[in-house]
Amino acid sequence: MRPVQETSWLWIGPLLGTLALQTTAAFLGRLIPTLAPAFSSEFGWSQTAVGYLAGIGTLGSIVFLLAGNPLIRRVGPIRTLQYGLALGGIGAVLLTWPTLVVAAVASFLIGLGYGPSAPAGSEPPLTFPDDASAPLCKAQTRNCILQRTKENIWAVKPGIKKLQ
Repeated sequence: MRPVQETSWLWIGPLLGTLALQTTAAFLGRLIPTLAPAFSSEFGWSQTAVGYLAGIGTLGSIVFLLAGNPLIRRVGPIRTLQYGLALGGIGAVLLTWPTLVVAAVASFLIGLGYGPSAPAGSEPPLTFPDDASAPLCKAQTRNCILQRTKENIWAVKPGIKKLQ
C-alpha cells in the first residue's frame, strides 16, 4: 500500500468529455417532443403521430436499459456513451426525411442512443491509474489509502468498502 499522491489535472479532460456526451444524449432524448410543433406544421403530421414518435423513442431507451448492460461491461461506459451518441446522431439525421415510417425508425434510434446515458454515466471505472484516483479519494476522506484487491476493484481503507 502506498499513500495517495497529488495528481495533475489530466482527469479534467475525461470528466468534460463525459459531461459533453451526457449533455448531448439528454438533448437527443428531448429532441422529438421539442420539435413536435415544427413536425406538425411542416410535414402535416398529427399531434397523435408525434406523440407516438416520442413513445417509440422511450421504447428505444427501455430496450437499451433491458439489454445494454453487457455492452457497458464489455466496452466500458465512455465507449458505450459514444456508441449511443452515434446512434442518436444517425436518428437525428433521419428525422429530416419527411415520412412517418423513417421518423419512427429515427425515433427508436434516438431512444436507443439515449438509453446508455443513465447506466453508463453512473458506472465508475473498474481500473484506473493511481494518480487519477487521488481526487476521488480526497473527495471521500483526507486520510484515504487505496489498495488493489484480488477482484481488480479498488477498495478504500479503513473499513474496506468496495467501490463498484
